[in-house]
Amino acid sequence: MNRIAEIRAKQGLTLRELAQQSGVDANTINKIENGRRRPQRNTAHKIANALGVPVEDLGGVANWRARYLEQEAEHAGHLVETAARVRETLEAGELVYTARFLEILDEGLRNLSESLHEAHRIETGEKPAAEKSIDDKLNELLREYEAKTA
Repeated sequence: MNRIAEIRAKQGLTLRELAQQSGVDANTINKIENGRRRPQRNTAHKIANALGVPVEDLGGVANWRARYLEQEAEHAGHLVETAARVRETLEAGELVYTARFLEILDEGLRNLSESLHEAHRIETGEKPAAEKSIDDKLNELLREYEAKTA
């Protein structure tokens, strides 16, 4: 039995009552309980609040952090292996391979950093930084070019 359904049953709540108390659609809760849908973070918090339990008590619903951290730790481990290859190829004088391993290491570290910053942004509820549109970038470049050539 799904942890949400288990807690709901122990509290004597029907699916509809939990939906009313949490503000989450009954069909959504049903799909979550039956494993056909994964709840978003805010949905899990609403359900946990309505049940009067910490979101961690919902089991798999809250374990996204653990899964995410495990995945990122695995990526970091691959980067450590890549750094060892850099050292190995450098010591062997294989500079072409050293450069290639360094490019991969650089890209991997950048991706890891971006992922961790995004996870932090999500956890703290920060809004994503607005990216410039292509039009904005083009106009900025045109102004810069015109100023230089004027």
